[in-house]
Amino acid sequence: MFGAKLRLSGDLVYGHKHVSLTAAFADLGDIATLADQRGPYLSLQEAF
Repeated sequence: MFGAKLRLSGDLVYGHKHVSLTAAFADLGDIATLADQRGPYLSLQEAF
């Protein structure tokens, strides 16, 4: 598996805003009876 993570933060008038973006590609191989398990992963999180 390989990927990258990016975090951004900035001040707002009433607090902080945090944004996290994670992207990866996973190659898990064979799982149980399912062959060639692989695919992309994308996650976006925001906190205020």
